[in-house]
Amino acid sequence: MKELYTYPQETWDAEKCLKASKAKDHRSAYPGMIASSSSMSPEYGKTIRYNGGTIIEDEHYESAHRPLPVIASGFRIINRPTWGTYIIKEQTCTRTS
Repeated sequence: MKELYTYPQETWDAEKCLKASKAKDHRSAYPGMIASSSSMSPEYGKTIRYNGGTIIEDEHYESAHRPLPVIASGFRIINRPTWGTYIIKEQTCTRTS
């Protein structure tokens, strides 16, 4: 059994980032979740170790890691403790005096 499988890192363009930042599902009260803190599968930025291993691409691995995607400028990846990992569109602040 091999120790770790690392999924290829994805590169997201602005369109995919925007779509992901607006997406909302049953797991979160906030839009933009790309990885849940309670997930049992390897979501973005997570490493999962399997008791007995798992089969990926016909190979037996002890664990799997899915790196965070490379994202377009104008977006950020943040962590909300106990919720998960999110992608958000950066806000620009204009200060007036």
